[in-house]
Amino acid sequence: MKFTVSVLSLSFAGVLSGCSPVVSIQPLYTQAEIQKPYLNQQVEGEWIMSNLDEDATTPKPPCRVSISKSSAGEVPYAVEFRCPASEADSGEQYSKYDFSLVSLGTATFFDARFAESKEKKKHISLGEITDKGIIPAHLLGQVWVQQDFVRFTELQSDWVEKNWPGNFLVISKVEKYNKVDVLTNPTADLRDLFLRNAGSPGAFSDPEFLCRAGTDCDARAMEDQLTRTPNSQDVLAGAVKFYAKRGNFARAISLQRHKIEVDTNGAADQFTLGRLLLLTRDFDGARGALAAAKEPSERPSIKELMVRSHFLQGNYAGTVQAAKSLEAPANVSSADPIILSYFALNRLGRVKEAESYLREQANTFVGPAQEQLFLLGILGRVTDSLSSSEDQGRSTYYYALNRLRNGDLEHGRDHLRDLAKMRPKDDLIGLAAQIELERLPSTTSK
Repeated sequence: MKFTVSVLSLSFAGVLSGCSPVVSIQPLYTQAEIQKPYLNQQVEGEWIMSNLDEDATTPKPPCRVSISKSSAGEVPYAVEFRCPASEADSGEQYSKYDFSLVSLGTATFFDARFAESKEKKKHISLGEITDKGIIPAHLLGQVWVQQDFVRFTELQSDWVEKNWPGNFLVISKVEKYNKVDVLTNPTADLRDLFLRNAGSPGAFSDPEFLCRAGTDCDARAMEDQLTRTPNSQDVLAGAVKFYAKRGNFARAISLQRHKIEVDTNGAADQFTLGRLLLLTRDFDGARGALAAAKEPSERPSIKELMVRSHFLQGNYAGTVQAAKSLEAPANVSSADPIILSYFALNRLGRVKEAESYLREQANTFVGPAQEQLFLLGILGRVTDSLSSSEDQGRSTYYYALNRLRNGDLEHGRDHLRDLAKMRPKDDLIGLAAQIELERLPSTTSK
């Protein structure tokens, strides 16, 4: 027997992320429900999808979703998805699904089956699939419908493989996915299993959301998750990142503090709290959190951020002192503390000491090649090393500081303005650029 994974591939998070879908050979609805289907007018109309997993600096427009009564077929609804194409392609991706709502007890479930799609000018229809002897599969899950908000989630693969009756589960390989869990239960058994596990956080997790156009769907979805699972470490981590990206640091910090309270390994979260406090210019609070933090596995290190906190604060003597507390240069993986200490010494008027310090550190530094280039670029031994760096933010920032050190205020100001404007709201380099701009004398004529 052949089957196709007829899933909502342009909408559901599990499919988008490449996780293993769960599909059923049999529908969740009965023959009686074909004759008299369960309808809910609140689900009908035009929607937009949340996009909480979007990491791009400039997020793509949301998918648009239309749910309408079907004019033909055995199911009551047709669902159409129109989503932006990938960066490499133009236009949009279109897909359509036959869609049913199934009411069992106090819960509502959905049954979706592929109807047609169009992507990269390639059109595929259900008829083309069935003509090849392939049985279209049903994607099943639970749905919560409100007047202006819909939350839905697929049945989860991890839960199915641990809890589903083995004689009704086939794990298969299908193109695009590592594996697909295929449920072979008769409809009656499916309905019984779904009813008994309605609302299970294991069976129905990783929700997606629909909102009416004109609303902040991402924020609505995030608050919904926080309301339902306020102590979930994954939800809290996602929420902290979400609000920090938006520049709502008060909300992000409040959630991070709560995450620390409910986490048995709270020290690991103190580093994130310290970084958030730096973004609000609470330098003492940031250093207090960093002092209680567990060393992260990736740079920047705690001590590196300590050095940066003093420089951002304008405490140049503290910057120099904090840099001295670092390990020997041969064990330092970042040039940042050295460079910031160098600029701090210059601003303290200790110019000769600064030049001697930088040369000594550059000569003894053992670490990543790019970090060595930063040091040599400041010394003027490598031309254009900063502007050609993969880390454009750091490159531009240190180039601007160098221009300021040389008295070229306008050139330095222009680069700092670009950084402050273009960097994300939760970026420390962007904050550093803004602070430097505030320190420069006003260009307004008196």
